[in-house]
Amino acid sequence: MKVGVYRPVRLPRSLDRYMCSVMRELEFLGVRFSSFTDSEAVPENVDLLWDPRAADGALPEDRITAKNKPIAVTLFGARSFVIPGHRAGQEEDSRAIWIRINRVGSQTL
Repeated sequence: MKVGVYRPVRLPRSLDRYMCSVMRELEFLGVRFSSFTDSEAVPENVDLLWDPRAADGALPEDRITAKNKPIAVTLFGARSFVIPGHRAGQEEDSRAIWIRINRVGSQTL
């Protein structure tokens, strides 16, 4: 199997590490990858396409959805499960987020 992976030029470090980890494990199982950036064409000779940014409620890159190929969707992080939707786009102090997660988590135990 060969997967086309969208790798934008600007990518948060955590998402880049996530992508590399997933790719490394799948390569071990025989999956091959063809990466492309913002300025490069979407590869045609792949079995499916993966836009790792398309998680947390985001849509895949338009160029990917325009192709007649299956699209892999993965989940990275749990932010969308712990922060109300109206606040998800706002920057918050990460310490405040973890305090809230811990408080909610301890109430459910």
